[in-house]
Amino acid sequence: MNIRCLKLVNNSISNIGRNAFCGMKLQVLDLSFNAISDISLSVICRSKITIGQDDRGIPEYLSERLHVQLPNSLQYLNLSHNAITNIYQYSFMHAISLINLDLSHNNIDTLNFGWDKHLRYLEILDLSNNRLVSFDFGTFTSLVSLRHLNLTSNNLYYFASNIFITTRNLNILDLSRNRIRMIDETALKKYIPTLIYLNVSDNNWDCKSLQNLILSSLDRFEVVEHDNYNRMNVKGIACLDYK
Repeated sequence: MNIRCLKLVNNSISNIGRNAFCGMKLQVLDLSFNAISDISLSVICRSKITIGQDDRGIPEYLSERLHVQLPNSLQYLNLSHNAITNIYQYSFMHAISLINLDLSHNNIDTLNFGWDKHLRYLEILDLSNNRLVSFDFGTFTSLVSLRHLNLTSNNLYYFASNIFITTRNLNILDLSRNRIRMIDETALKKYIPTLIYLNVSDNNWDCKSLQNLILSSLDRFEVVEHDNYNRMNVKGIACLDYK
């Protein structure tokens, strides 16, 4: 089939048939505003399930969960506004050409190790409005082409820049509307040297730490200004004087 763009927006889709996208050369797939809760139910097509491990070495307990193949031609996938909670190691195995992935407005609290293994060409990742609290080393290891990462409106309380040690092209990072109190500005410049725009508004900032971050950014990247000038702030970004 020569369908390049398929939009299935605002339905009540919770599961997708095994061969729903097999044989298609989709470049754009929009499944937003549905009821998908388990992304492992919508990613890999296997006509034969084996006991133990299949010929790709996928463990048995995963093989039983993986049903639908995403076309390897896919460049844009929108899964926003669903009910996804976890991203599994093999969730995007066949989406090797994916450039733009929107997972915003879900209930994601875990990114399992290896979830990004096949996303080496991904440039834009939207994880905003989820339930992420922190990231472990290795969470973004394979995202070597990532340029824009949106993490706004999660529950992040700590942000370690060195998790991006292999992500050397990141230009835009949005950390607004979280619970972050401080960021090591030296590590930020060291591990994300390509950063251009940083949004850190609406967090639990310590004023001194925020001031240090903004001062250190002057010759490297822009910290997006905010409008909270009616309270204690640095560059319009609200902060508190922790003592």
